[in-house]
Amino acid sequence: MTQDKITQLITNWANTLTTKDPSQMVALYANNAHLNATFHNETLTTLDGIKNYFVNFLQQEPVCKLTSMAYNPGSLIASGTYQFTTKDGSVLNARFTFGFNNEDKIEAHHSSVFPK
Repeated sequence: MTQDKITQLITNWANTLTTKDPSQMVALYANNAHLNATFHNETLTTLDGIKNYFVNFLQQEPVCKLTSMAYNPGSLIASGTYQFTTKDGSVLNARFTFGFNNEDKIEAHHSSVFPK
């Protein structure tokens, strides 16, 4: 996978947040995906669990801006930082790691806020 393709997939994830549709979000994840979400304490290992997370998260109407990304050529993994702005104007900086499969679906996603 190329850096352009990885960037496109992560940008697509960020843009899909603006649909406010949990079904569209979960469609980006592989059946065997696991999500360590920004605002959840347990690893989500089912598509139902991931969908339920997005039901709650999308109520904040987050807008995501990618701020940095690191990628090794040929890899299916990228990490970096993004910034969420919510409907109340709150801004949250977080770091991420995405792992994709050969079908361009997310298999692993970790997101966490910066430590204070």
